[in-house]
Amino acid sequence: MAAPAGIKRGARGIKDVVAHSTIQLTVRGMHCAGCERTVSVVLEALDGVREVKADRDAEQVTVTYDDDRVSESQVRDGIELAGYRVG
Repeated sequence: MAAPAGIKRGARGIKDVVAHSTIQLTVRGMHCAGCERTVSVVLEALDGVREVKADRDAEQVTVTYDDDRVSESQVRDGIELAGYRVG
């Protein structure tokens, strides 16, 4: 049986297609592995964040998130609330 338009068939049957985005942000103030972990933990706690990769050497955080559950501004706010600067 074919899945309706906008829906894809998964291993366990038909499931909704989730729209997601990936953004890369410059984050100032990450100086150690603990800083990377702090940023990752804060962002992973946001409902809708799927993956976080923090790199202190590059001063970059890459975040993949579900567009319907969290916004880019919420991701930025999370970083700022953790004590780091975006941009």
